[in-house]
Amino acid sequence: MPIVGDVLAGRYRVDAPLGAGGMASVYRAHDLRLDRDVAVKVLLPNLAADRVLAARFEREARSLAASAHPSIVTVFDVEPGDPATGREPFYVMELCDGGSLADRLAGTANDHGATPGAGNGRAAPSAVAATIGSVAEGLAHLHGRGMVHRDVKPHNILFSGDRAKLADFGLARTESPGETSALTAPGTTVGTLAYLAPELIAGGAATPASDVYALGVTAFQALTGRLPRPATSMSDLVEARTAAAPTVSSVAPDLGSGFDEPVARALSADPAARPGPRDLADALADAASHPTAGTRDEAAVATEPVLATRPPFDEPGSRAASGTGGRVSGWPEPRSARPRPALAALTAFALVIAVLLILSSLLRGPGTAPGAGATRTATAATTVRRTASPAPTAPPSPTADPAAAAIDAVGRLEGAINAATGGKDGLKGKEANDLTRRAEAVRAALVRGDFAGAAALANDLQDRIDEIDGDRGQPLQDAVAALVDAIPG
Repeated sequence: MPIVGDVLAGRYRVDAPLGAGGMASVYRAHDLRLDRDVAVKVLLPNLAADRVLAARFEREARSLAASAHPSIVTVFDVEPGDPATGREPFYVMELCDGGSLADRLAGTANDHGATPGAGNGRAAPSAVAATIGSVAEGLAHLHGRGMVHRDVKPHNILFSGDRAKLADFGLARTESPGETSALTAPGTTVGTLAYLAPELIAGGAATPASDVYALGVTAFQALTGRLPRPATSMSDLVEARTAAAPTVSSVAPDLGSGFDEPVARALSADPAARPGPRDLADALADAASHPTAGTRDEAAVATEPVLATRPPFDEPGSRAASGTGGRVSGWPEPRSARPRPALAALTAFALVIAVLLILSSLLRGPGTAPGAGATRTATAATTVRRTASPAPTAPPSPTADPAAAAIDAVGRLEGAINAATGGKDGLKGKEANDLTRRAEAVRAALVRGDFAGAAALANDLQDRIDEIDGDRGQPLQDAVAALVDAIPG
């Protein structure tokens, strides 16, 4: 493996590690010939001798190089490597220094020079719509070329400035079955478990619709901070593959219901029911530009006048600012609130008659006063008039999610794992993947409401992290301790 200061192929000087995965490590490098910063992806040494994996790695480079598009990471150069001399294959691509979507959701994108996210696993709806829109353009381009990505997920969505781009095509393939027969055996699946479409879990073939499913999972995760079908094993996913995913609004009521329908279509168990990537992106953009209230009492809302044109509360011209007793100044009043002159005159006449009858009764002395029924009728009519407009009903307060703090802590721990991965003294790919899987298992238990199970898994994870020595272990130990403390007792 290269180290900082090495010059690969006499041209690319390795400046710093950027990250490591299950197949390769990525480095920041400088192209000495063209005087520009680039990213270099190097196949791990223990995999370079495997001809099947080396072929998959080279195919990734070919796929990227042949798929020139603003929403797909550009490949500049490919080096096949030399097993005889121990030189690992690598390829050179554009440097996306904005980090990944996973970084931004975990709040660690500042490690790559970009503005950090909130760290709670969620992003603003407008940012989600923009990101999914850019990725959808890249996917549509791939699908138009007869290619399927097969591994769409937040870690494989990188940012160059503010533009999201698809990367990591190690699992991409064309629609020609002959090309991949040696790489993927029939009935097997590839990709990251949580983002696999139900038909892939059942051993079916990957299609553009399965990419859309993964994009839908990514959108759900970015909007809500959690996965739609959390699972810790393939058996969990097999059991849940036909169950309807929760709606976005059921997990994040503050977003309203606008995202429910487009995301639900993308997550449909039926591939034919899923939209195309651009259609999904358009629907998300529309939902983001027309937010809906998610926690209001619909019965109360139905009784409010002038619904479609009422300004927001506490803005100039609103109910709270106008001082008009709950009415918006300048809009017609509802019929029940308008004064009716004839009724007012009749009421006044009835009151005068009632007073005269009472005085007459008093002058005659004790007894039943004639006209008492009329008095009661007039009084009742007056009462009805005063109560014609129902009192406004306050909207209910949203119910706090007891798992929210712990789920946020899982996101921060995953960000710490990413930050500690790579480099001379950093976590190795296998080690980082094991910790990430354990963290995902804790998240899945939290989402299910199994707090006792989540605590047991978190304690096991803490024991594993406590074994990591040196400075690299301290941030992880702090993050897992915060997670353990955040799980409801």
